[in-house]
Amino acid sequence: MELLARYCGKLKIVFLPQVLNLEEELVRCTDVRVVTELTQSGSIKNFKTDFCEMKTKECRSMLGRHKLDYMRLRMTKTPEGFAFVENNGFQIKLV
Repeated sequence: MELLARYCGKLKIVFLPQVLNLEEELVRCTDVRVVTELTQSGSIKNFKTDFCEMKTKECRSMLGRHKLDYMRLRMTKTPEGFAFVENNGFQIKLV
C-alpha cells in the first residue's frame, strides 16, 4: 500500500474492506430481513442476476427505498489479517 501511494502521489487511495459478502452487507445496512426482498427475486441466484441487470438509477432508487445506510456499509471492522491497512472509507463523498 505504501509503494502504491508513493507511485500514485496525486491519487487518494481509499481502502474499503469487504468483511461479509455483498448479500450479507446489504441486509446489514438496509431495512430488509433477506436480500431477495430488495429485488423481489425468488432466490439468491435470481437476486444476483436481477441486481446485476438493474440500471444505476433503478438501483439507487431501490436502495434509497430500503434506507441503505452508506456510513454503516463503509465502517465494517476489518478482519485481523488486514489490520495493517487503515479503513479510511469515511473519506468517500457521495454525490
